[in-house]
Amino acid sequence: MFHTEEKGKDVYICESNLEFIKYPAGYSTFLTEAAPALLLADYCNLDSIANGHTIEEGYQIGYSGYQDFSHSPFGMWSSLLEVVDMPYTLPTLGLSEVAALKLLLSSDFKNDVQSCSRGSTNKPCMNCIKCFRKLLLKKIILKEKLTDNLLDQFFNMNSVQKILSPFYPHFGNVYCYITSKYMGNHKNMVALKVKTRGHQLNTDWMEKWFPEAEKHISNKYTPFVLQQIRKNVKVMNQSEIDEWKNSYSVEYCSRKKQQKNSSAGVNELKIVTIVGARPQFIKAAPLSMKLKGIGTEIIVNTNQHYDYNMSDIFINELQLPNPDYNLKVGSKSHGHQTAHMLMGIEDILLKEKPDIVLVYGDTNSTLAGSLAAAKLQIPVAHVESGLRSFNKAMPEEINRIITDHTSSYLFCPTRESVNNLKNENLTENIFLVGDIMYDATLLYKDLALKNLDVFDKLQLTNDLNNYYLLTIHRAENTDNPDRLSRILKVLNRLDKKIIFPIHPRTMKMIMHFNLKHLLENKNIILIDPVSYLDMLNLEMHASLILTDSGGVQKEAYMLKVPCLTLRNETEWVETTENGWNEICGADTDFILRKISEYKTPNKYEYIFGDGDSAGKIVNILTGFKN
Repeated sequence: MFHTEEKGKDVYICESNLEFIKYPAGYSTFLTEAAPALLLADYCNLDSIANGHTIEEGYQIGYSGYQDFSHSPFGMWSSLLEVVDMPYTLPTLGLSEVAALKLLLSSDFKNDVQSCSRGSTNKPCMNCIKCFRKLLLKKIILKEKLTDNLLDQFFNMNSVQKILSPFYPHFGNVYCYITSKYMGNHKNMVALKVKTRGHQLNTDWMEKWFPEAEKHISNKYTPFVLQQIRKNVKVMNQSEIDEWKNSYSVEYCSRKKQQKNSSAGVNELKIVTIVGARPQFIKAAPLSMKLKGIGTEIIVNTNQHYDYNMSDIFINELQLPNPDYNLKVGSKSHGHQTAHMLMGIEDILLKEKPDIVLVYGDTNSTLAGSLAAAKLQIPVAHVESGLRSFNKAMPEEINRIITDHTSSYLFCPTRESVNNLKNENLTENIFLVGDIMYDATLLYKDLALKNLDVFDKLQLTNDLNNYYLLTIHRAENTDNPDRLSRILKVLNRLDKKIIFPIHPRTMKMIMHFNLKHLLENKNIILIDPVSYLDMLNLEMHASLILTDSGGVQKEAYMLKVPCLTLRNETEWVETTENGWNEICGADTDFILRKISEYKTPNKYEYIFGDGDSAGKIVNILTGFKN
């Protein structure tokens, strides 16, 4: 026991010998708290026990017991104490951990309160996430700097990595508050800010008191507690209460309930995924992995890319589940191809009756999948939503616009794509999740580097970082003999080797326009389309990439390789803003000048999210049925 002169209060500390059942350190069980508390109450003949639980715990933010206090652990405490005729009062239940710590730091007891069994608010143990969370929050409240060394120590802890690995971390509100006030550029903190939405949500309510908590304060102490709280803390107004419940609590609860139902085989989500072109297999890989165990995924391959090197190789290499259906549509005109897909997809949807249809990007497969689902009143989720080149002569632009306007869930890769949708008066169910191709790049980059056989096959071992990589497949280039010839003429005037994985349709059009003579230069190395991992290697080790592909533009940026885009515009405008990608059109002399003048930029910004786009999408979709 010790005595505090300032307040004239006797403070009793009771330690139990039940520490062995606390694991890991910092996570107490209710037994280790309840037993010594009851012993202490009996020994001191106390007339009540006050417990300072926070609003996150008491109202179960992040757990299925949201707003069901009677069934929360603290409601059980109350029942337990009633047996021994001991009132149980919760003076800080209506305060978040943020507000409670702010009060504590201004009190006489700030050095005495434990944050875990081994550490206090004033002296954290530095070995558990509980103490670290308190330390970070304390520094934010006191406006002290969070150094990179401290943050490195925090993020390198195993317990931290385990707790923060889900999309919504435990005590997500606290991390949301911390990151919302953090203005540094530590990469893990920036990623955590995106993960907890600290860059989007208003966190001011966390500094205030939730008035509904008054009913859980013992009548004997209500006037005193309310006086003290209202003297030091503002009270939430109704709009702040609604914001808290709608933006934080309900969303967390829906996720937990969905997980519980899924594990019990109830309310399982059934998704039909439409793929058909090379980039779509790549985008589908991270999301298919995340969907395992969450629900049932039915994969439909339209076979829009019918060549083995354009489709099946990606299914095998990326370890995607084998498609449940193959429409074998193959190469046709836009109208014929889309019509055949529509008929085939409609039959499948009528048979499978999915909850959601998932489409990717901007191909004819994307358009057919979204139209077939929309006609049958099945919600559509569009991954890579909101992109605009503002050139309706491109078939892909038409596909994007129609798909976005028929979709129920719009998953956007960048802020620019969000703004594009808002400019078209689309305002509901828009989610900024980052680019799923960034997920794939991070997922497969190291695997690609383990196998460099492609360079041996092409005899490029001595030319790493000293060759150009070229891809052409857009109709605006391949179907226009003037543009196509001007691009190919560039190849004949370059002084380095040019690796050209040629799309079957591009070769078909070169032969059709009698342009094959422009490919006879010894520096031009024509190869068949390569696997995704080989393509990543070719991109990573190129000195410069020339392309009309949106996906290759992005991959070049993600891999920090300079890129020249052989179009008059791009839907990925963010890649051009700091010089890593330049729009060159199809003018031979202009392209050559840009190649000779190009200098690698000094500035680089991470514009495609945190690499967990798939995790964000799955968390949103798993809340769909709730």
